[in-house]
Amino acid sequence: MQKNVDLLIKMKSMLKDNGKIILDVLNKTFLHLIIKNNIGLLKIMI
Repeated sequence: MQKNVDLLIKMKSMLKDNGKIILDVLNKTFLHLIIKNNIGLLKIMI
């Protein structure tokens, strides 16, 4: 029983770390897209 609990705790902390990494990647990609789109808009406006 204790082994299962330890495994669950390990999995939970792993998911937490991976979730942070995934969020970081998504944020960077999203920011990149926003910047790209804004440059496109600026070119149209100028």
